Formats: sequence, structure tokens, C-alpha cells
Amino acid sequence: MLAPYPDVSYCTQICRSRCCRVADVWTLPGEELSYEFWSANYPRLGKDTCGCLDAQGLCSIHDGRRPLICRIYPYFKFEDAVLASLSCQYVREVVLPGITTHAVRDRLLREILEYIECECLEEQARLIEQNLRVRKGLFLLIRGNRD
Repeated sequence: MLAPYPDVSYCTQICRSRCCRVADVWTLPGEELSYEFWSANYPRLGKDTCGCLDAQGLCSIHDGRRPLICRIYPYFKFEDAVLASLSCQYVREVVLPGITTHAVRDRLLREILEYIECECLEEQARLIEQNLRVRKGLFLLIRGNRD
């Protein structure tokens, strides 16, 4: 079975938490972590990692304060489909090659959308979609049958 999200060992040992080092992270209005927090800890020239990563490359804020963008990455809801970030090594090397049939694609789409819909409100999904429209990045649109 193809898992939409990697396990922790993949992120820390294989890709080395790349998304937390180079991804475009932002917070939504009302999220606990402030812009000031991110501007102090977010990767930028001279820093090679998010200030929230521990020594093993794991996120140290898994207590509910982690920004929504971090919780749902590398997938984002886009209308009735999903955008998969091609910046994510797991998406490129495991997920895309693993979509070998319509049935696999449809199951994957269902699992991702169910997770995103549990994690965020429709309004938050729209805000993320608006932010993605103005940011650079390569995404694969995954459409399928949710039924």
C-alpha cells in the first residue's frame, strides 16, 4: 500500500527534513506561532534549518502549535483535487512512481483529502490556496474519483 505521507525515518534519515530547511513556510491568521517567531527561526541566509527542528531533525512543536502549512505539507487542497509539492523528495521518489493505477490514485486522493479536511477549515484551505497562487514552486495536480 502506498502511504501518502512518509514515516519519520524517511524525513530525518533519507531526505534530512529538507522541507523544514528550504520550504516556504507561513502562518495563517490566528495561528499561535507569530510572524515574529518565524522571522527569528525561519531559514534564511546564514541559517540552514528551521529553528523548530531538534538535533535529530524532528519538529519540536508537535503540541498543536505547529502551523497548518507544516501539518499538511506536501499536499494542499485545490478545488476538488490535491496539489502535491514536487519539492518533496518523498512525493517525487515514492508517491508519483507508486501511482500505477486509477485505483491507487483514487485511494491516495481520498486519504489526502480526508486528512486535510480533518486538519483545516474550508476557509483555511482557501487562504493556503491563495498563498500558493503567488508563490513559486512546482506542483502536480492529482485529480481522481473520491467515491
